[in-house]
Amino acid sequence: MSKKNKYNLILYIVLFIISVIALSVLIKFDNILRCPCRFVAQSEWTLVQNEPDKILSIIRNNDSKIIQHFNMMHINRPDYIDFNFNNDILQKGVITQGETVAKIYSYEDNIRLSGLQGQLKQAKGDLQILLTGEKPAIREKALQALNVAKAELSAYSPQVERIKNLYSQKLVSDRELEIVESTFEVYKLNVSLAEAKLKSVESGSKEADIAKMKTVIADYENQINILQKKLQAQEIIAPFSGILSESILDNNILIGLNKIDTIIVQILVREHQLKYVEKNLPVNVYFNSVRSRVDTSRIYSIGKKAEIIYQMPMYIVQAKISNQDFSILPGMTGAVKIKTGKIDFYRMIKSEWENYLHR
Repeated sequence: MSKKNKYNLILYIVLFIISVIALSVLIKFDNILRCPCRFVAQSEWTLVQNEPDKILSIIRNNDSKIIQHFNMMHINRPDYIDFNFNNDILQKGVITQGETVAKIYSYEDNIRLSGLQGQLKQAKGDLQILLTGEKPAIREKALQALNVAKAELSAYSPQVERIKNLYSQKLVSDRELEIVESTFEVYKLNVSLAEAKLKSVESGSKEADIAKMKTVIADYENQINILQKKLQAQEIIAPFSGILSESILDNNILIGLNKIDTIIVQILVREHQLKYVEKNLPVNVYFNSVRSRVDTSRIYSIGKKAEIIYQMPMYIVQAKISNQDFSILPGMTGAVKIKTGKIDFYRMIKSEWENYLHR
């Protein structure tokens, strides 16, 4: 080969290398992460009896991975209760929001409610007597009592004078005189009490009695309102629409409900892949159990703590997809492709090499 030809060959090789380098820098490629995923319900509601006298109602929101709602029903130990599920719901396995899932009947609470309602009725009756102008009758009764007391005092006065005269003549003992005078004082006291009673009726103390009775009625009504709210809470209502979950292996779980009209896609991301993942990146979701179905979504949550899955540390990245036909069930698995953006040829080779090393 001539010297000129060698020079041209070297030149061509250099130009080719420069072109490849230039193309690798200028041309961008789509970087796609391929990851396994699992599907979980958007929300999970469980009714748990972890102790004989306690029933817990728990709603876990898998959107935010927090307990959204917590409620505890504490049953009094001396109480006798009935706990009955709605068999129609259990048979069909699908529950609509607002449906009655189960009912608790507390004998003690219902007896207490009946007693409070009776006391409230009596208090309202007493208030009505005070408000309907019965004061003349009350005054008449007080006046009669005063007249009787005065008549008794008047009738006994001669007896006192007679005993005093006999005592001055040494015809009765000191003891007899003391008894007569003590009895006379009692009659005088009865007159004073009757006068005070009549004065009380005529002076308008009725307003104080009315105010007191209204306070008693308000207290009864408040207690009844609180107890009725407690009884309403004993009718267990479905917090959302969904399907019943199986809880055969856990005797503490009375019933479970999964909200699956929206499904949470939990994407399992390896540690070396996490640096490429950001919120709002587009995701294609592929199903292993539902053929020819592909959904699109976007990442809305990135886990900050690794979990050991498949004996490897994985980070949970979440997306949402619609599931109005309930065709996807919690626990199903699939795969996703996360579009992380454009990268050059060098970074693409580096990414593929990382994937190879972490297989």
